Amino acid sequence: MTVGFEGPAWLEAAQGPVAAGPGPGGPPGQGPRRRGRGSGGSAPLWVGLRSGLVAHRSPWIRLAPWLLLVAVAFGLAFAPLMLAPEVERWLVLRARVGEAWQAAVEAQGAAAGLRQVASQLPGLREQVQQAEEGLVSVEDLPGVVTRLQTQAAAAGVRLSSVVFGPYQPVRSPAGQDGESPGAAGGNSGQPAGTASGDSATPQPGSSSPPADAAYGTVTVEVVAQGDWLQLADFAGEIARQEAIRIQGWSAARGSEGVPYDLRLVGELVVKGQPPVAVAVQGEEPAQ
Repeated sequence: MTVGFEGPAWLEAAQGPVAAGPGPGGPPGQGPRRRGRGSGGSAPLWVGLRSGLVAHRSPWIRLAPWLLLVAVAFGLAFAPLMLAPEVERWLVLRARVGEAWQAAVEAQGAAAGLRQVASQLPGLREQVQQAEEGLVSVEDLPGVVTRLQTQAAAAGVRLSSVVFGPYQPVRSPAGQDGESPGAAGGNSGQPAGTASGDSATPQPGSSSPPADAAYGTVTVEVVAQGDWLQLADFAGEIARQEAIRIQGWSAARGSEGVPYDLRLVGELVVKGQPPVAVAVQGEEPAQ
């Protein structure tokens, strides 16, 4: 008689069903066996899924693989078309952000430049004021002739003539007050008056604008006669002391009794604007 004990239910479930085998009278070591999970006799998982889907009673479950395939194909075909506008919009926004960043960097650079200019502005104003103090006004042109005569007499040469050419405006009131440029030098370049000695006579009835209304340039032609060394000293004195910027010169043999004739051409920056262009000729200095 064989006596056995029945094990717990959870242990039998874990061990699996009992496999068929020889009875108690069989060979030793070949008693009853239980087939565990994952043994070689079990079918693959995909076979069970396929058989379960195909044999399922619901048509939606049976069509699930095909529906999934159609959904994947639809996504692969139409997803790029739906994402293309968003990608394009993102690229545009990225470009705009880059432009805004570049503009901000340029604005910062411009602000730094403005701050630097603002820090230099007081010094520039002082330099401009000093330069304006050294300028000759239009009314003082006869005084320039007087100084040239004095320098010629000191150098021992004879000053034949001093001729001021037409007035050319440099800065008109339009650049300051927004007025029309024609008000600055409407009469420039029109010779209308000539004076002798150290005075300039404008046309009668002409009204002179304010001296600080504008700046201009006047060409100056100086003709002197004398010895070569004396003429060189006279020209050097003009270049050192006067505000005349010498642009050219020429020297030639003079007439009988005169060694050389010196001709200097320069430019003089003046304050104000004349009603007419004035030509001034100097007299021969007293010996």
